[in-house]
Amino acid sequence: MRKGMIPIWVIVGLFVVAVATPLARAADVGFDSINYYPTPVKPGQWFDLWIHAKDNSSFLAQNVIFSLDLSDSESNRTNYPFSIGADDSLQKSIGNLLPNQSALIKYRIFVDKTALNGDYSITAKIGDNGVYFRSEKITISVVAQNPRLELIESPMAELVPGKPFELALSIKNTGNSKAVNILVGTIEDRTVTTTGVVVERLISVLGPTQDYISSVNTGETGIARLELVASGSAESKAYTIPIQLRWEDENGSAYSATRYVGVNVKVLPAVDVVVDSVKQNALNPNQFEVGFNIYNAGPAAAKNIVVELKSGSAEAVSDSKIFIGTLESDDSTTFKSTFTLASGAKPGSYPVEVAVHYRDPQFNESTASKSLAFSVSSQDQNSQSGGFPWLVAVIVVIIVVAAAFLIARKGKAKRK
Repeated sequence: MRKGMIPIWVIVGLFVVAVATPLARAADVGFDSINYYPTPVKPGQWFDLWIHAKDNSSFLAQNVIFSLDLSDSESNRTNYPFSIGADDSLQKSIGNLLPNQSALIKYRIFVDKTALNGDYSITAKIGDNGVYFRSEKITISVVAQNPRLELIESPMAELVPGKPFELALSIKNTGNSKAVNILVGTIEDRTVTTTGVVVERLISVLGPTQDYISSVNTGETGIARLELVASGSAESKAYTIPIQLRWEDENGSAYSATRYVGVNVKVLPAVDVVVDSVKQNALNPNQFEVGFNIYNAGPAAAKNIVVELKSGSAEAVSDSKIFIGTLESDDSTTFKSTFTLASGAKPGSYPVEVAVHYRDPQFNESTASKSLAFSVSSQDQNSQSGGFPWLVAVIVVIIVVAAAFLIARKGKAKRK
């Protein structure tokens, strides 16, 4: 052997090492494809994850191993919304893979029902001979499919104190899953002050304070009915009523929302008119002064009151329109009008049509119409033949007697 030459045994050893080392690390195991279904996944439901592992080399991959990390390793979040079944494992042993051979790894993963919408990353790792040397990030999109209820319609509610009103509320599911066990009602109908005084609401619900709807599908509408009543102390104005909606999804998750309904309370006057008196004109026996009493029995004032009188065919009225003004609650006043009967009118009842025009506290105009009658008896008139009344006859007799007495006295004075 010449000086400076490498021994043959060294060359052979290096060759053996060079050949042996590639054989030990020649397998190339990686991910061929990754899929999950459904896409996106939904809170409270399971989804399937399929991972295809493949030996991309021309050599045997021995003792291939696989693991799945469901936590967010980058932000150290371990309360990720994913979990697997108790009989499953995050680490799996695949065994050997022949050159260009694939293996399917499947996981069934549960999404927590409280998961928020968003994209979440989990990590898959693969290796062989007990060593992980390749990893892959998998993005899982979570979209919550929750029912969402909205109050979309209610009738024009006008409440009169003490009078029940049925309020029909249209509830629509604008979410993307069925809503079940729906309760629609008012919030606590009274308030307790800091001093312990209980303040009742001016508008309350008669009977049950909530209505129940078993279910409403996506895009559909349900009807809830509540019977409202306004208290006697309510004023004439618009009120806002809080309506509470409570429901569940099919997984048992509970939801709630508060919406508002406007109602209009109308505290109205109640105006009425009656005939109060009838008086005959002594100088005109066919003419009668009729007195009327007008009163307000309602809880609100009646304003700008104008009374219109319309007589029947047998009589005429001289004052057909009379201005009264304002009548407060439980207030009354009187007014008079003159009626002239037709010649030869007989005793009996004579009709009068009365129309009372007024405005309520909300300045809405109303009219109360009523048919009345005033009675004329035989003592109120002359005989049916149309003679003088008794009072006139008596006056005539007195005048005649007085004239005769004066004439007689004059005659006596002349004879003297």
